[in-house]
Amino acid sequence: FTTGDSYLDKSVLWSAAMLAVNKHFIDGTVQPMPCPAEYYFHFTHDVLLTDLAAVNFDLARVKQDLTFITDHADKNKIIPHAYYWQDSSFVTEYADSDNWNHFWFVIASAKYLLHSGDREFLNKIFPFVQKSIDMALSNRHNDLMWAIRPDWWDIGRNYGPRAYMTILATKSLREFIYISSVLGKNSDKLKEYSGTADAMEKALNDKLWSSDQKYLINYFADGSLDKHYYIGSLLASHFNLLNQERKEELNSTAEKMLLDKKVGVYNVFPMDFHKLGDYLKFQGNEVGDQFYYANGGIWPHGNAWYA
Repeated sequence: FTTGDSYLDKSVLWSAAMLAVNKHFIDGTVQPMPCPAEYYFHFTHDVLLTDLAAVNFDLARVKQDLTFITDHADKNKIIPHAYYWQDSSFVTEYADSDNWNHFWFVIASAKYLLHSGDREFLNKIFPFVQKSIDMALSNRHNDLMWAIRPDWWDIGRNYGPRAYMTILATKSLREFIYISSVLGKNSDKLKEYSGTADAMEKALNDKLWSSDQKYLINYFADGSLDKHYYIGSLLASHFNLLNQERKEELNSTAEKMLLDKKVGVYNVFPMDFHKLGDYLKFQGNEVGDQFYYANGGIWPHGNAWYA
């Protein structure tokens, strides 16, 4: 399709081309792997975030992605974090209880159901969806979600309450209520789930909104404030978990602290994580130098959330 806006039309063609060329042959099938790594590496996170867009125009692709994910879950129905070739065989890293893939899996599944009406398939994968909800909620303390990793990264270790995870948990619970309602499941628990989601939304606003920074912030395990600005907080505006005044303040702060108008939104500010290796238990320089990778790099979903 075309819009008549040359920048947008080129972006659409570029995006379609990227989706096409990032398909990889992996373990007997060709799978879409939006990760730019040019080797056999299936990241559940990258696939699911791409599917949030693809569900609007390619339902077959999204169903295939969700099928691949559930086919590679373990015997307890825990979905994979990553699936890749290592040395002489394929190996799987499974999503632990504080892994954000559980939330994105629930949200993407709900969006697929909404756009497709495919109850048969959702019934098939529902046990995996239920498992993700149950695992993730085990890290709820005082109506906030706690996690080891900072924001959406899969590196670093310092347990504490996280805005990003609380935002995702709130959204996921409401999407899970939708799935359960359509499928006629969990009728005895839906009120409880709804109350939990409401309580987390309230705790997010009461405990993690900083009136000084005009932003949703996080804390570390020792109770100290994490003063970094992360892109994950932008989702609170996108998912309508803030009132209008706070939405405007959060977006204004992101423009001031995170936006490079020529390139996009940095995933964090300040970019000083190369100095925090001991505190956050990074392995070597896995976080990257300033402006690289997780240390202030620019990622497409950050730009999408800001837009």
